[in-house]
Amino acid sequence: MDVDHEPRTIRIRPLDRDTSVPAPSPDVWVEIRSTDLDGGLAPKTWGFVQSAELLVPSLFDLPARTHGNFTELAVDLYAPIFPERPEYLYEVELSLRGETVGKKTFRNFTQRHQVFVSTQLLFEESNLLTISARLISGGPEAPRFFVRVFYAQKDRLLRSLENNSIWIFSTARSGSGWLSKDILCWSDQSRPMDEPGFGNMFASLDWIAERFYGLPDKPVYFQSGFDYEQKKKIRDNGLSMPPFERSFIYARQENKIWNAQNWHMYLGMLKDIAFQHVMNEWGMIDYKSVVFKMPNESHAADVIMQAFPGSFMIFLMRDGRDVMKSRFSPFASRDLVETSDPQLRLHAIAFYAHFWNFQVDIIQAAFDAHPQGQRLLVHYEALRQNPAEQVSLIFDRIGTPISDVELAELIQKTTLENIPADQKGPDKPRQTGQIGKYSSVFSGEEISLMEAIMGPNLRRYSYELSTEIKADAVGTMVPPLPAPTRLEARQRIDLLRKSFRFGLGLV
Repeated sequence: MDVDHEPRTIRIRPLDRDTSVPAPSPDVWVEIRSTDLDGGLAPKTWGFVQSAELLVPSLFDLPARTHGNFTELAVDLYAPIFPERPEYLYEVELSLRGETVGKKTFRNFTQRHQVFVSTQLLFEESNLLTISARLISGGPEAPRFFVRVFYAQKDRLLRSLENNSIWIFSTARSGSGWLSKDILCWSDQSRPMDEPGFGNMFASLDWIAERFYGLPDKPVYFQSGFDYEQKKKIRDNGLSMPPFERSFIYARQENKIWNAQNWHMYLGMLKDIAFQHVMNEWGMIDYKSVVFKMPNESHAADVIMQAFPGSFMIFLMRDGRDVMKSRFSPFASRDLVETSDPQLRLHAIAFYAHFWNFQVDIIQAAFDAHPQGQRLLVHYEALRQNPAEQVSLIFDRIGTPISDVELAELIQKTTLENIPADQKGPDKPRQTGQIGKYSSVFSGEEISLMEAIMGPNLRRYSYELSTEIKADAVGTMVPPLPAPTRLEARQRIDLLRKSFRFGLGLV
């Protein structure tokens, strides 16, 4: 291409987060050429619009010179226009000797990417890297891409990401968006990963029709987790097929991905995919930590946290009955809000109550197995009622300093009552955050059904059942029931089935 031949150079530097190893010496400079080259936001970078060429000296011996501390060249591309122009979509390709090394998409808030080039490919005296930007959609204003180059070792960066990642597991409608985005990502030093999909990829559910037949007729607690799926433990009731299980029940079959000989391989793949995803979304520059919000992937918490033992885990617990209330909101399901079919309501209550148990059991198993110093149980109710105390505790445990002034500012900004009215409500992701208001949505029979299913776990996390609350009001607390025998459980099911159907006029 025709280029401006006036020499413009940028120095290869270590990444700011790469302070654990000494920087290579002597300094190495990369020449950058383009027909539309212009100065960047700082003297260390240059920007182009359509294309640019980087002339990189040989770095073939870099791993040997740095004792393996640096093995890649990271080409950083930054285009600040994209948050301002969400309709814009560009594809940027980096090639070497006619072969594509990396291809990145710039869109919406994805304004920064790094392309990693192995130093083993930079063996010539002068290696020509070509960068080309192509418009996919957008307006007439052409974005400018600013270029920097860094020494890197990808494996070390992945380890750094693991140690600076926070995983929030909860059931859906438990306030995970509020905690992850509003609170933990309040500064520009954290980046959110909102339900990226890893759990659905690596912990598929066993979708067979008979699991979900007659759910209101199964008003009991089915224990969940690896040990029960692999038959190492037998469920207390053991009466029928549980509504929710993962495909791990087939792990003993040859060639399955979670078979014993494949287990560690797929954990490694999970870690690699997760952090490749992070780097593809946010790059590796100008932030410290990543916050993974995982409510609809919590059924994979025990798998995910095995792959990330160095990360911090937060178990966000909310009363399952208030979770159910949010499930019956216009935002979650207009059908459930508007239906007059009692059988549909019963089915949905039983479905989500069983699913709540299923996820809670698996999150708890992951929590128990994770290092004690790297985990924290947070009750949604405590976070709502004592936000300053709880947020201070969370920031202390994850190792993020926050001053009293910053804490007060954060609480003022993120308390639900202070969020503008047009940004919250039953038809929005942020709702009212009310505590214990499920009785305004459900009948006594419906509450009895959800408590029959969720009761053991509600008690486990210190939530009183409605029958216990009524008894306490007259001075007689109902003690927790022991686990039923198989015969007692079957008799209880028959009794509950009859009472629910009679109460709803179905018999």
